[in-house]
Amino acid sequence: VVEVVPLLALKVFPQAPKGVAGIFNYRGQPVPAVDLCALTLGEPAKERLSTRIIIVKLPVKVNVAEIKVNPANNCGDPGSSSTRGFRIDVSADGISFTTLTAGVFYRANRGVMNSVFLGSLPGVQFVRFWMLNPQVPSDPNPNAACTGPADCGTAPDDDTGVAVHCGAGKDNGFGGCTFMDMVELAVYGRPAP
Repeated sequence: VVEVVPLLALKVFPQAPKGVAGIFNYRGQPVPAVDLCALTLGEPAKERLSTRIIIVKLPVKVNVAEIKVNPANNCGDPGSSSTRGFRIDVSADGISFTTLTAGVFYRANRGVMNSVFLGSLPGVQFVRFWMLNPQVPSDPNPNAACTGPADCGTAPDDDTGVAVHCGAGKDNGFGGCTFMDMVELAVYGRPAP
C-alpha cells in the first residue's frame, strides 16, 4: 500500500469531457478523477466524507490476470462496516489511472475472496481501490441487513443506507455509520517483460 487518502478537492475544468470530474494533486502530479456516476447514470456522484482511496504500488509492472477483494469487517467492527460500494483504478506509472471495474458487495461476500476482475491487463504497477460506502442497508428497519440488491442497492455510489440510518436525529444503529473496513486486496498475474 502506497497510502490511503480521503477524497481530495478536485480542480474542475469547464470544458472537460463528460464524466471527468476534475483533477487532484497526488504527490505533486495531477491525477484525473473520473466520475462513474456521471458516465453511467448521467448524474454527478455525491461527495462523501467516508470515501477513501487505497493506492497500492506493486514491486514490478505486472500483466494482471485477476483481482480479488475480501470486503469484510475487521477489528471487532460489525458487519455493516464491511465495504459495500467499490471502484478499482489501475496505472502503469502512478500518474495516469484508468478505471478497471466498480461494483457492490453484500453480506454473502464477507469473509471470502471475491473475483472482481478476470482477464488480461498488461503493465500494471499501481492499483487504486476506492472504498465508496459501507454495508448499511437502505431499508429503514433498524434490524435490516445488506443482503442483496433489494435492501442494499446495485449502484456503487448509492449511499442511501448511510443517508437513512446515519447522522443527527437518525438511529445510528449500524457500525457502518462510524466505520468502513475491508480485509484483503489481491492482485494476480506475472511480471511484465
